[in-house]
Amino acid sequence: MLVMFVCTGNTCRSPMAEALASHIFGGPKDVPHIFISRGISVARQGGAEPNAALALKQLYGVNLTGHVARQLAEEDAAAADIVLTMTGGHKAYLANVYPDMRAKLLTLSEFSDERVGDVPDPFGGGIVVYKKCAKTIHRCIKKLILQ
Repeated sequence: MLVMFVCTGNTCRSPMAEALASHIFGGPKDVPHIFISRGISVARQGGAEPNAALALKQLYGVNLTGHVARQLAEEDAAAADIVLTMTGGHKAYLANVYPDMRAKLLTLSEFSDERVGDVPDPFGGGIVVYKKCAKTIHRCIKKLILQ
């Protein structure tokens, strides 16, 4: 099963979700899960935001080193079994651009039934803002039921 997390620039929220899901659901499983992340408006091909990496490392011991921001492409949309967006706006945008994706498109909050609404964008904030975002994503990821 290929699960794709989507945010705006693929430098904060979706890479944190990808790394946390890989950490939480990693290891031997009867059904393999692959987690990837993409952005709908990637401005640069660099790595994760430093505070995103620091927040995950300090809170969960998870490493974001090696992440490279990637733009969502049509083949990504087609390959994913589930597409989890960080906001309702991301979901609406993708439903408009990729109408065939609608059946597999949910916000992270909807899919986890965590009811946190949109995952706020920490971009440009301090480490406290990134840690709060990471905790929200972690809470949602822990509630995912993957088959």
